[in-house]
Amino acid sequence: MILPFWNLDHCYGIDEKGFSYLEKLSGLEYLNLRDTSIKAECLYKILQKNQRMREFNFEPAIYIRNTAATQFIKLCPNLEVIRLQKCINLTSQDINVLADCKNLRKVYLPELLPSWQRLELIASRCIVLTDHNLKLLTQCKNLKQLELYYVKLVTPDKCSTLLEQCPKLQEFHLLSCNIDDCLVNEWKERYPHVSIYTLE
Repeated sequence: MILPFWNLDHCYGIDEKGFSYLEKLSGLEYLNLRDTSIKAECLYKILQKNQRMREFNFEPAIYIRNTAATQFIKLCPNLEVIRLQKCINLTSQDINVLADCKNLRKVYLPELLPSWQRLELIASRCIVLTDHNLKLLTQCKNLKQLELYYVKLVTPDKCSTLLEQCPKLQEFHLLSCNIDDCLVNEWKERYPHVSIYTLE
């Protein structure tokens, strides 16, 4: 029996020959290749045989950081979760392909992007939360969990619009965002249905 879930997170020691064995597998549903040395050609072959993939961590295999994500995403039309935090060259084409993934519920991105209205979880880091980005987030009416890491809040008090306009929001995480405790306490009182977590 072949396990459908493979977590190779930080498996630096797997070489090209080791990854070649994965090319022979089919029926994979979860694949975590974070911080591995897999190469684009090998990954393409793996995904080609495993198009039922539901969750894929693309963050950031050393040799595919600069590879267009589109060629991999197209092979996984049933994706529900994908992690792209450190893909440094995401293009509009990549975004359009992701938008066509009808089952996509959670996406981890290096920046905020439009057309994510169906998502239930968004995690982003090292961005500036401008009025424009706030507007994009408030359009995510299915959003249940929002995680912001090392995010610069241009107008922190305006974050309350997220709590007001995302009706399904249940968790709001602010990690190293230099947010005022008094403001957070005010949100907790006004929006008791949302669990708000902060960590500096």
